[in-house]
Amino acid sequence: MMWNIGAGSSSDAILRSMSMELVPACPQALTKEQEEIALDGHFGTVPKRLTAHPNVITVYRAFTAEVPLLPGAQEEYPDVLPARLNPQGLGSNRTLFLVMKK
Repeated sequence: MMWNIGAGSSSDAILRSMSMELVPACPQALTKEQEEIALDGHFGTVPKRLTAHPNVITVYRAFTAEVPLLPGAQEEYPDVLPARLNPQGLGSNRTLFLVMKK
């Protein structure tokens, strides 16, 4: 889960704002049920094969959804929670989730 502080809560705005995080994503990671998402050429093409690097992790799936209230969230990261979960929080209601290998 990535923190959405200023991108708004629409899926398009979130994906446009955080598109650089999706560079290692394969095209299938962003395929919707009926259409594909393409954002100004930032991603969506087959990535080039590069040698392994510990700071680059393949993204298998990316999606936007409502920010959940996970156990311990109020203590560990209260400032990035949306106002519906923490009245003093700065986060938006929706954010980007990335599915990667553990």
